[in-house]
Amino acid sequence: MWVRADMDSYIGKFEIYQGKGTGGCIDGYGLGESVVINLCEGIVDKGRKIFFDSFFTSVPLLTHLADNNTWACGTVRSNRKGLADALAK
Repeated sequence: MWVRADMDSYIGKFEIYQGKGTGGCIDGYGLGESVVINLCEGIVDKGRKIFFDSFFTSVPLLTHLADNNTWACGTVRSNRKGLADALAK
């Protein structure tokens, strides 16, 4: 289950993950990125701040959110595709 919750732990939106191959991925984005984009539907473009862990964090996702007036912060895996070498060290 994927959940978007506010800082008081109230659930704003959720999705039940039904496994690989059941759709849900947005063209050009991976599973984690698609989950964040789908869960943030309706709250982007409002200057909100969202936080997530390393499963979801990617350069394309952060760029997408920034382009849509949404601040984002997440932990990063050092082997994440597209991460600058200087940041991975």
